[in-house]
Amino acid sequence: MTSTKLIAALCGLLGLWSLVCIAGDGRCDHCGCCCECQQVCRIVCEMKEVSKTTWCCQCEDFCVPGPSQRCDGDCSCGHCPDCRQQSWVPTAAYIKTRKVPVKQVQKVMKPSYKLVVVNLCPNCSQTPGK
Repeated sequence: MTSTKLIAALCGLLGLWSLVCIAGDGRCDHCGCCCECQQVCRIVCEMKEVSKTTWCCQCEDFCVPGPSQRCDGDCSCGHCPDCRQQSWVPTAAYIKTRKVPVKQVQKVMKPSYKLVVVNLCPNCSQTPGK
């Protein structure tokens, strides 16, 4: 066998091996070497945006009306005397304060873990956490 035939045969085997490696997805996901890989479960941490609800109080002023009194004076509507007899007007009010709950929504980043299957060569599968 001549050296050119030997080189051509080696190139053909090398090309065939690379096709087998690519077609069979035999490359290591970590280092990229083409060897016999095994599937391994790994934990992947991803940051996820989550809504966090908090509550606080806010003071609010409001008016409390006094007792109503019958309108004895001149009716400003100018209609009939029945209007004057049925008109009730609230008296002066006073101010009170109440606490009102206020909802606040904040976006926070929290870690989220999931398990994924990766193809690793024997060298990479021995090292933890890769």
